Amino acid sequence: MAEMKCFNVAFLVINEATKQFSPLWEIDNEKLDVLKQYCTVIDSIVKEFGGSELTVDVDDIKLTVSVEVVCDDITIQEDNHSFYDLVERAISVSFKQSDDEGVAVKFVFPSVWSRVI
Repeated sequence: MAEMKCFNVAFLVINEATKQFSPLWEIDNEKLDVLKQYCTVIDSIVKEFGGSELTVDVDDIKLTVSVEVVCDDITIQEDNHSFYDLVERAISVSFKQSDDEGVAVKFVFPSVWSRVI
């Protein structure tokens, strides 16, 4: 996979979504910083497992942010791998076979927006 950073992609998608959500919702920088930390872990997973695709989406209703990564294979042999920390922090995690016979992992994270008062 070409050097594509998760947070760079996420930030573009989040900014685009923010245009739709304003003036009722605005980006909460603390929540955005947390997402940036998650993205750093996702970048390491992409590198470690040879990720070939990275997709970021925003749920327009729940305002959650999802990140999907496609890798050839994910084999984890340590009990304390950063992948597990990410799974614990996500709202949900799902796995499916990708179109090219790899594995797609989708993480859904909490909203990065706060309601404007």
